Amino acid sequence: MRYALVSDIHANLQAWKAVLLDSRSINVDAIVCLGDIVGYGPNPGEVLQSVYESVDHFCLGNHDAVLCGKLDGALFNDAALASITWTRKHLSADAVKFLSGIPLTLKGEGFRCTHGEFCNPSAFNYIIDPGDAMASWQRVEEQLLFVGHSHVPGVFVLGPSRQPHKLPPQDFELEPTKRYLVNSGSVGSPRDGDTRASYAIYDDVTGAVSFRRVPFDLDAYREALGAVGLSEDTSRFLRHDPLSDLPALRERLHFSPAMSPDETARDTVEVKELEKLKSRLSRWKGLALLLLLASFTGAALGGSAWWRATHRSRTIRDRLSVPVNALVKPVDHNLLDVPRPPVAPGNVISGWHVHLADKHTQAIAVDEQGGNAVFVLTSTSQAEAMRLFSPPIQVAPGTKMTLSAQFKKATNFTGHVAAVISVTRDVDGRHDLIDQYEVKEPTIRRKDGWMEARRTFELPAHTRQIEFQLRGRFAGEVRVRDMSLVRR
Repeated sequence: MRYALVSDIHANLQAWKAVLLDSRSINVDAIVCLGDIVGYGPNPGEVLQSVYESVDHFCLGNHDAVLCGKLDGALFNDAALASITWTRKHLSADAVKFLSGIPLTLKGEGFRCTHGEFCNPSAFNYIIDPGDAMASWQRVEEQLLFVGHSHVPGVFVLGPSRQPHKLPPQDFELEPTKRYLVNSGSVGSPRDGDTRASYAIYDDVTGAVSFRRVPFDLDAYREALGAVGLSEDTSRFLRHDPLSDLPALRERLHFSPAMSPDETARDTVEVKELEKLKSRLSRWKGLALLLLLASFTGAALGGSAWWRATHRSRTIRDRLSVPVNALVKPVDHNLLDVPRPPVAPGNVISGWHVHLADKHTQAIAVDEQGGNAVFVLTSTSQAEAMRLFSPPIQVAPGTKMTLSAQFKKATNFTGHVAAVISVTRDVDGRHDLIDQYEVKEPTIRRKDGWMEARRTFELPAHTRQIEFQLRGRFAGEVRVRDMSLVRR
């Protein structure tokens, strides 16, 4: 089962809706809220309504506890207390009743959840350093713990050395000899200098934990604060708005039509008789001819540039490739072709299709290393994405599959590259494309600088076929080997 761990939504409707959409688009099986649904934000009622309908499991947060009378609000600072007092006036008795029934902790198979820490969950203390995490590990026995509260995503790890350490947010897989405490960050009020909503994904089959950051409409959130008379001071993430100090590229223009006499032009000549212009016509004939010639020249040059721009993309298809029927292949059989190297840039790669957004700056070739085929992707600009994609793979809904690939980025690499699964479904007689059903960047360290992307996933209802892709928007070079897609 794949869980989405969300925390500290804080009545931010824009952030919550963005995270809910993102989690549904990657087909999580259940959503777990780690507390603080309300407080600070301007839409407590709307957010509570949505999480009540969408979230599977809840932990009680300190703001939730104050609102329903289980925690003394005097413990809050002035701004937080003023916010929760305002929130209480904008929620019904049903909201208070719902929050009152939420437990402090949740216990799953091999993992446990709470808002603050596990030594005394009702005290809502913070886990800031490895020593705080150690106290929680000593209190409960589960290998994997999830918390929120601090609004800062990260990972605490305890290995055989018994010396806990703290890591920035990063994807990982559980190792038998280690214990983990994961802070999923905040959906509605992030405090790590990143304005995007933060949450985590946990797959209890593969033991994989990953972090996701989702942008949301900061301007709409500001407007919602202003509409109810709340200050921006408690929403500290707004100070890091990436658009706040961005100068306009062009001088401001007014694109709306004039609506009143004050907005129309004044002191103008309404009509001028054509007869008065006749004496001036001859002097303009020569100039008109020059302008006509110039326009033809400009059109020719512009047409040449347009032709180059509109014909710069290129798709190279293997016309001999055929759809793969995964249902007739053995379990754990690699459904992806391994081409025979070498293949020079611009040539057909057996069993694969190539799409270059700009054939002048991008290329995909196949090299040989240690007797194995290695795809070599190069680009001099990360303005647009290139793709290497398989033929359609016919599958059945509910099939469990694992993708994997190893990447090695050159020192000049900047940008992003990932293994992607797109899904085509038959829904009510129409084809429904989920273009990025799974997106997995390389995060698992391997030998000699290689990084592995690996993910196990289950196909959604009505799936008809899928497609494996390497998709990158980058500058530099990346080599990819050992690509596989298997049915479990």
